[in-house]
Amino acid sequence: MPENSPPDVLITDIDLPGLDGVEMLRSLLLHPDKSRMRVVFVTNHATTELHRFGPLSTGVPVLRKPAQIEALRRAPGSKTRGQS
Repeated sequence: MPENSPPDVLITDIDLPGLDGVEMLRSLLLHPDKSRMRVVFVTNHATTELHRFGPLSTGVPVLRKPAQIEALRRAPGSKTRGQS
């Protein structure tokens, strides 16, 4: 992989210090070189608590911590620019 290439898959917590993962995803989608990157969110939050992050992007899976490797492999994480 070239040094400046974005990763194929980004696995990130939805609740980051100073920035939530949903906002980070919105920012990433503004950059054409990163807009095709697959994203998978992980969290300790219950599904009922996720509303505080605002609407989640369609197509981005949210897995509970600790995420099992098989769940990560099955997670589609296929949110790209132009998909809904």
